[in-house]
Amino acid sequence: RILISFKEKQSDSANKIQYLLQQNNWDDAAKISHMIKGSGGNIGATKLSYEAARLETACNNHNIDEANNILTSLQFSLEQIIESISTLEENNDILTMQPSQEKIDTKLLQSDFLNLLKFLDSDISQAQSKMDKLITMTRDTDIYASTIDLESRLNNFDIDGAREIAVLIANELT
Repeated sequence: RILISFKEKQSDSANKIQYLLQQNNWDDAAKISHMIKGSGGNIGATKLSYEAARLETACNNHNIDEANNILTSLQFSLEQIIESISTLEENNDILTMQPSQEKIDTKLLQSDFLNLLKFLDSDISQAQSKMDKLITMTRDTDIYASTIDLESRLNNFDIDGAREIAVLIANELT
């Protein structure tokens, strides 16, 4: 599920960055690079994550030549990963199976939301990794919609909004 989510969210990221660089929209290009860095790290794509980190730095420094050179490499890595995920998706029914209807351990879930709160203040990459786990854990529950809203706020760097929702969810699990 995490791989499929990565594919859905990142398949057009390199093209978006390329467009943003053409528009000299350095801030948004850096934000997308940052998201690729985190999500690439979450799925173990270390080369992609490294390239995205370098691209984020180039964007923050407004270095168009370096950004374009890194983007070419990042685009190639991203295409390979997306293609590999597509192949897995076609050949492996496990990736498309619905999660089991097991009883959810609310204490564990609450603990994970509280850990997410700590990461929101210290390590956004870890927060995004924890978020992926929470999305999976809350599927088919009453708090799934709130968890998706939390993820959206985190992806948009609305840390205060994400923190507020995480507190509400953790309190609801008490």
